[in-house]
Amino acid sequence: MLSIEEALDVVVEHAGRQTPSPVEHTDAVGRVLAKPVVSDIDSPPFTKALMDGFAVRAADLPGGEGTLRRVGQVAAGATPDRPVGEGECMQIMTGAPMPEGANAVVMIEQTEAQEDQIRFSAPGLKPGTAVMPRGRELEKGAVVLEPGHRLGPAEVGLLATVGHTLPSVYPRPRLAVLATGDEIVPPRTLPGPGQIRNSNASTVVALAREAGYDIVELGIARDEEADITTKIRQGLAADVLILSGGVSAGKRDLVPRALTSTGVQEVFHKVRFKPGKPLWFGKHDRGLVFGLPGNPVSVLVCFEVFVKTALRARGGHRSPRPALIPARLTAPVPGAKDRVVYHPAKLEWSAAGPTVQRVDWFGSADLRAMSAANALLEIPIGPPEHPAGATMKVLPLT
Repeated sequence: MLSIEEALDVVVEHAGRQTPSPVEHTDAVGRVLAKPVVSDIDSPPFTKALMDGFAVRAADLPGGEGTLRRVGQVAAGATPDRPVGEGECMQIMTGAPMPEGANAVVMIEQTEAQEDQIRFSAPGLKPGTAVMPRGRELEKGAVVLEPGHRLGPAEVGLLATVGHTLPSVYPRPRLAVLATGDEIVPPRTLPGPGQIRNSNASTVVALAREAGYDIVELGIARDEEADITTKIRQGLAADVLILSGGVSAGKRDLVPRALTSTGVQEVFHKVRFKPGKPLWFGKHDRGLVFGLPGNPVSVLVCFEVFVKTALRARGGHRSPRPALIPARLTAPVPGAKDRVVYHPAKLEWSAAGPTVQRVDWFGSADLRAMSAANALLEIPIGPPEHPAGATMKVLPLT
């Protein structure tokens, strides 16, 4: 049986990557770059004023004091029609190009005007005050975004700045979701004796859509090998097939056998952690397969820890593994006995840093506890108790 870290290493090793393709830059939010982005211009493309005021030669105003003659004006979007010489200044707007000869800008609040005679009182004035040189933000030919960078709104704006409107990005993997079990009924159906509603598929669909992935819902497969096999074949058309239930060791846990019959190779089965020990992971020539346990919290935890790791790896992320953070316990926590436990928890931020507290949880079938949680507290095997104030690892949930 693999440890969590060993299983994550195996998932990343086998995940592979999607084939990148160019997309419109405004459609690339949340995608990961496959190729570097190079600037085609200097930015700013000219030395510009950073505020409304007057472009001056700093040497003409010792100590920031003096009177200069106004010789013109330059607005944003215009260009200066003459240089600024000794004893001269030019009125300028924010973002406008600096006239030749000027090397500083004095804000208009530090001036008094009498016709074209401008009186200045700008203590601390020096060359470069309120001026951004050409190319200060980036230079033509510079790499502004590296492969593996996830694109957010700021990066999309940067793509527009450098004219890179068709970035090469990794597509988001497409998921197929299948629940298994004779006891499972659709959520709209009132369960009969021995039946339960299909919350697992709903949870997986919600997790995937929240993360921005496209979903194919395959419904419910009965505990019949022919039905399971038929629906698995449909699901293998997706990049990642996610099943819930039927992966333990019972006589009716038919999923592993059906997967093998459809050409899926088992990579590992079972991980030394709780909840989610029976996790099954495999691959085929077109993608990946996860067989998640049947209990609802196990489904959620396995998706957050392992499935998301695979999806991030296939989507080109440089750091696909779960990003756990340290947080201080606000109350004592019993230690784990034989398996690492991912316990539903409440993560909060204080002036002294993040703190975490377990929520009441009655085991892997207790999905209600997860609605009160915003994190998973990792409880390692070790001491019988972790005291209040101890630092523990926490996985924040979206």
